[in-house]
Amino acid sequence: MKRLKRLSKKYPDIESDLVKSIVKYIRDQEKKEVTPSITSIVESMVSSGYSIRDVLRAISKMEESGIIDLVEIAPRDFKEYLRSPFSLDLWFVLSATLSTILIVLVFGITQYPLVTIRYVLGTIFVLFIPGFSLIQCLYYRREDLDDLERFALSIGLSLALVPLVGLVLNYTPFGIRLPPVTISLSILSIILIVCGTIRRYRYLRTLS
Repeated sequence: MKRLKRLSKKYPDIESDLVKSIVKYIRDQEKKEVTPSITSIVESMVSSGYSIRDVLRAISKMEESGIIDLVEIAPRDFKEYLRSPFSLDLWFVLSATLSTILIVLVFGITQYPLVTIRYVLGTIFVLFIPGFSLIQCLYYRREDLDDLERFALSIGLSLALVPLVGLVLNYTPFGIRLPPVTISLSILSIILIVCGTIRRYRYLRTLS
């Protein structure tokens, strides 16, 4: 969720009547020393006869062209943050990791067709989750990387992290076996994603 940060003093010529109406509404609210929320802008434009879809699309284009600046609204506390869409990456990693541990180590599924689930989860767990957790920890701001860059770097860093974990395990009594590798990658991924979650929460709090 985002809120309006400011309306630019200089912006290109506006041809859209909807955008003109949004700018006029924002300026009217600023005269009253009120910073309008996205919800209030949408409600005002809808009451003027525009559709919600058109209003949201216009706001998005205004942000892209620099007419307005929007900032994300941080949840009030960490518990609320964990229940918000901001923490979806945390729950994704936790659920994928727990599912892999259950299927691979606890139940030890090896029979077809259930073994297909094991292959799919194992591939995601090894080739994506470790790198994704590291990326979310290092680049916790959404604007740092786009989705495609995050996806590509997650795979690349996973290919770098997994051999390093195996190298470390090779010099321990545990050795390179399925249970130690699975547990080690799980612990590493969880630590990294929790670190990224905390960093992102603190960053969002500084914006509010």
